Amino acid sequence: MRVSCTSAVCAWFDHGDDPAPEPGAESGSPTMKNLIVRGGAVLAALILTATITPVASAAPTPTPTPGAQTSSPAATAGPTTRTAAPQAAQAVGEPTFDDPTSTVTIPELAGIEYQLDGVVVAAGPQQVAVPQGGRTVTVTARSTDGVTPVPEPGTWTHFFPWVYTPVQPDYDDQYSNARAYRPEGFVVVEYKKADDPDTAWTLLPRVWAPMVTGTPILFRFRATDNRTLVKEPATFTHTFPGRTGKSLSAGDEFNEPGLSNEWAVSARDTTIGPTKGKGYFRPENVTVKDGNLQIKSARHCLPVGADGKALEEMSESNMTSEVCPAGTMTTYSVGRIDTNFTLSPPRSMEVRAMMDGSSGNHNGITTTAWTHNSQGFCEGGVVNSDMVEMDTMEIWKQSMSHNSTHINCRNGKSQNIGDRIDFSPGKVPGKWRTWRMEFDGYAIRYFLDGEEVLKQMPSRGVTAEIAGMTQEDYTRTVTGYPFKLSVYTVANPNGGWAPFVDDAKPFAPKYDKWDYVRWENFDPKAANCAPAGEIAAVAAATPGLGENWTCERGTEAPPGEAPIGRVQDFTGGRVYQTPSAGAVALVGSAWTRFVELGGERVLGVPTAPSRQLGEATVQEFTNGILVTSASGTQLVKGEIGAKWLTVADTLGMPQGEETCGLRDGGCIQTFANGSIIWSPATGAQLIRGRILTRYTEMGRENSELGYPTGGEICGIRDGGCWQQFQYAGSRIYWSPASDAQFIRGEILAKYAELGSENSFLGYPITGEICGIRDGGCFQRFQGADGHIYWTGTTGAHYVRGRIFAKYAEMGWETSNIGYPISDEICGMRDGGCFQRFQGENGHIYWSAATDAHFVRGAIFERYGALGWETGSFGYPISDEICGIRDGGCFQRFQGESGHIYWSPASGAWGVQGAIFGHYQLNGWETGRFGYPVGPEECRNLPDARECTQNFQGGRIVWNSRYGLSG
Repeated sequence: MRVSCTSAVCAWFDHGDDPAPEPGAESGSPTMKNLIVRGGAVLAALILTATITPVASAAPTPTPTPGAQTSSPAATAGPTTRTAAPQAAQAVGEPTFDDPTSTVTIPELAGIEYQLDGVVVAAGPQQVAVPQGGRTVTVTARSTDGVTPVPEPGTWTHFFPWVYTPVQPDYDDQYSNARAYRPEGFVVVEYKKADDPDTAWTLLPRVWAPMVTGTPILFRFRATDNRTLVKEPATFTHTFPGRTGKSLSAGDEFNEPGLSNEWAVSARDTTIGPTKGKGYFRPENVTVKDGNLQIKSARHCLPVGADGKALEEMSESNMTSEVCPAGTMTTYSVGRIDTNFTLSPPRSMEVRAMMDGSSGNHNGITTTAWTHNSQGFCEGGVVNSDMVEMDTMEIWKQSMSHNSTHINCRNGKSQNIGDRIDFSPGKVPGKWRTWRMEFDGYAIRYFLDGEEVLKQMPSRGVTAEIAGMTQEDYTRTVTGYPFKLSVYTVANPNGGWAPFVDDAKPFAPKYDKWDYVRWENFDPKAANCAPAGEIAAVAAATPGLGENWTCERGTEAPPGEAPIGRVQDFTGGRVYQTPSAGAVALVGSAWTRFVELGGERVLGVPTAPSRQLGEATVQEFTNGILVTSASGTQLVKGEIGAKWLTVADTLGMPQGEETCGLRDGGCIQTFANGSIIWSPATGAQLIRGRILTRYTEMGRENSELGYPTGGEICGIRDGGCWQQFQYAGSRIYWSPASDAQFIRGEILAKYAELGSENSFLGYPITGEICGIRDGGCFQRFQGADGHIYWTGTTGAHYVRGRIFAKYAEMGWETSNIGYPISDEICGMRDGGCFQRFQGENGHIYWSAATDAHFVRGAIFERYGALGWETGSFGYPISDEICGIRDGGCFQRFQGESGHIYWSPASGAWGVQGAIFGHYQLNGWETGRFGYPVGPEECRNLPDARECTQNFQGGRIVWNSRYGLSG
């Protein structure tokens, strides 16, 4: 039964926009606002005028004291309630004032004239109606004959309040709602149980409000100030019939004849304003029929007044499928049901529903079923709140299925995390579909017809990380407060999150149906959440793991891929179960580090059972390795991790995690016995010991070596090792005797050509030394005092042994012979060797009998003309000796007292044998002969052999018969 005021006019003077006058102030005529005829008729504006009515008796009428308060028979009025009250009898000739009727009674007194607000009132007794409430009137008396005394005090003032006559509230017995009309700002309506006088009054809102069933409810109208008078009767009582008391703790199958009384059915009137956009919640639009909840969405065409407001409420009579005619207001009635915040936090919410697609898709109509906790939304002044809303089912214009999670209101803004599936027009309505939300303690996930909808990468669900929250805050928000359910349809406003419904197109009523709304409580200790199988076995055997706080779930997987394993969280860690690893527990520092590093999103899942490596525990993951030892847990990952697994026995445990951002995008990680360094170009390489020390001293990857391109190669001569590097073919060699030295470029090429460490040079004992003459470099080696010299002009050549000693004696590359331009050349006469140098055609010759001596310039040229070491002169037995007569030089040679003399004037010539003996006896170049100026020339005579040689000062002749002369 719906009880409403259908045959009477329900109207009020709304002076919410007109300030109440001060006592004694004049006010204008009242404004009639919101005149509503419940049957649909419109009252004309009333014009109130003052009238004078004869009084049947001169007996004075009791006048209520202005502002007097009384109690209604049923309840005590509030502190500002103003009602009429009897007053003590007034003095003779005193006018009386009646607030409920807004009248002044003027007495009849001979010789006295009365004026009301300066207007003479006809001789009384008279009742004068005051034109309006909310004003002060003044009555004055004067003597007309100058004899009759004027009654005291002679002037009377009185403030007449606004008078409001209450209208019985509307009662919605089907859904236990009530509403009441009253002036805005001057009268409130309150209610409470009639049989409980100690209960505080509750303010009745200006919309439909849910009521308790099965017990009388007392409603009272009360003025909010002393300028308003509420006429009796000001109280009303109504008993709402009971509805089914079926609990909604597990949801609702909608199989009862009506709605459970745990559902509240919303209502909103057109006179109050739309629920949202242009939609108005109408209780009549919500029904339970044939085991389904049904909510109707319909169009209404309402007549409007001059102020553009509707003149009647939505009803079946103004419902239409057509476009509303001009001059009417197009509105939409929809329906909504909500529970109170009585539900436990959800494990799941599932909705089976069918959208009405009989008249096609329409923009702006949204059909939804969702849940949220009791904490305030991020609006209306709420700045911080543990709010969470889970939109399990949300359909826009019947072609988009949308799921959103609104969570973590901080600084006036919440995280709004959503995704949607777009369907072709008409694909959502017309068939039963199932929407589902699941919360396993770790993440919120959504499903449509069994397929996961929200794939929020890097996590498929809404986790604490995705929501930008700590796990503690996230868990408290989702599990720490009671929840409510909401099911409704709305007609949306234009713009924003959904396009507006199109008023210019026909719109037949839509009947959307819900088969059920199911609710499952989140309880980690429940059977459907407790650990099971291998996870349970490992959990029981792992100290410190604690109790589970999430249910078992699938591991994360990219969209379209199935999870590769199962996982469950515990207070002290997590247990994974994968085909390759079995069940693996993460606890202690391993679990802490796993979380710090980003957990499964970063590391993936275990790929092998955990194993012991010495005193450490190694756990391999998809994207890394956690190594737990007494010093804590360190991550080893990528190619560095893969390399470490192959050398862990010798390299030892990580001493920290990798450092990246190196040259060319490289990374390095330090271990107990070395490092692994990686770059995209060179891969991951182990480097350790003295080779690592030298590499670090040189500047590591920033040096001229770059990154290592391979591991160290050991087992070579004398227990040495070497390692190749990126630039200039560089290497670092190490042996116990030589330490670690780098070698590169052409010096390295020469070294390799000679046989590297297996050659006579052995290992380098210094790095290359550069910055010498002409931009050259040299490097010392272990064997035979070996050196390799290099310049851009001469290339790289080694110098060693006694030749190097002679080279050093001369001043190395800074001497007049400069850099070597060949390696030493051996295998000559008497096992000798020689080496060419850069300056002045310089050579150093060596033999075991003669040692090493340099030969250069014109002397060398003459030496060559004489056949070098294979000629009669043999090897030099001295270096050139200069500073002699006329700036000359000479050099001694091995054969036949051979000498080569040179001066600028004479050139270079060899002198040897008997001729040299005679030359010597005559004082060499300082004697009478001076310098030789030609070669020794020999010939065979008939009876002798004769040789001659010319000198500056003469000739020396040797004859085999006659001897020397000259």
